Amino acid sequence: MSDGPDSPELSLILAHMAEAVVALDGGGKIIFINPSTARLFQLEADQVAGRSILETIRNNDLHEIAKSVRETSLPRSDEITILSPEERIFEVQTVPLEISPAETGALLVLHNITRLRRLEEVRKDFVANVSHELRTPLAAIKGFAETLRLGAIEDKEHRDEFIASIEKHAENLTAMVDDLLKLSAIESKQQAPKLEPISLFEIITAIVTSLSKSAKQNNIRLAIQSLDALPEIRADRSQIKQLFTNLIENAIKYNRPGGNVHIAGNVDGNSIVITVADTGIGIPHEDIPRIFERFYRVEKGRSREMGGTGLGLSIVKHIVEAHGGSIRVESEEGKGSIFSVRLPINSDLTQTHNSTLGKILDDIDKHHSKTLKKLTG
Repeated sequence: MSDGPDSPELSLILAHMAEAVVALDGGGKIIFINPSTARLFQLEADQVAGRSILETIRNNDLHEIAKSVRETSLPRSDEITILSPEERIFEVQTVPLEISPAETGALLVLHNITRLRRLEEVRKDFVANVSHELRTPLAAIKGFAETLRLGAIEDKEHRDEFIASIEKHAENLTAMVDDLLKLSAIESKQQAPKLEPISLFEIITAIVTSLSKSAKQNNIRLAIQSLDALPEIRADRSQIKQLFTNLIENAIKYNRPGGNVHIAGNVDGNSIVITVADTGIGIPHEDIPRIFERFYRVEKGRSREMGGTGLGLSIVKHIVEAHGGSIRVESEEGKGSIFSVRLPINSDLTQTHNSTLGKILDDIDKHHSKTLKKLTG
């Protein structure tokens, strides 16, 4: 065991396991680590034998877990946070390892659940945000409805105003639910992009035409430059339309009277870059990293007043990423913003299957429990 597993099957499985595996002798010294352990903790596999966990992984919780299992010969399951070389959360399964009749070591299998825990935090935040966002319009609708029921329906002077407010809040709720459904479909891959040759010039021109009335009402000038010469790209027509509608609508909404919105494009290698620039209120520097988060608003009051759901930019980001592209923003408060969307000209989102790797992974799943039994004797 000091030289590592000598079974070819066992060696293959351990080499391709995503989990970190550490075997310790009765004194808590390392007998063996698999390649995943070496990668996760930046160790040299051939230089850790005979050293303790505290010397290598440098985590006291892991040291105490292994010590407990060696002393009690009882398996245990734990969740710990390891800070080095970066903060990560692990689920640790530890079982006794019989070295000899008189010596019991420990076998630790560490599964990295950092992403899972972070997703859980995102989900909790999302539920809290949805609850908060729904509460405001629902409270307003309830309040106006009660006011009408208690006699205001006879007040002709204010009745229509109350009814208009109920309709406005109901429309905002409908828009929010629609955006949530769109975002959910994109994220869950239920709405995978339907790739076809499309003209960005044609799509963006149609969007600008449809939004020209809104721009005119706000005294905003819309301009398109260098889009007619762009080649077609392979993308989902409806999703790309949604993407640029959201960006151009925002450029109009958060502009100032007499401002400009400028849409331009160019070819950069195998990609097309479309910029949507405005001369509006801009985004504070500290808010820029968060603007693509769900329900994040720079100016919460103004965004709600304009009917914004707080999901538009999140939808934009997910559509761009679903097409294998990227988006970035440059902005200066009081001077405007520039959103740059990079989309591949020839998207190929078909995932190929590597049969050799697939077979190895199938073998790992098939023999996983068998492996642990062999390791634990």
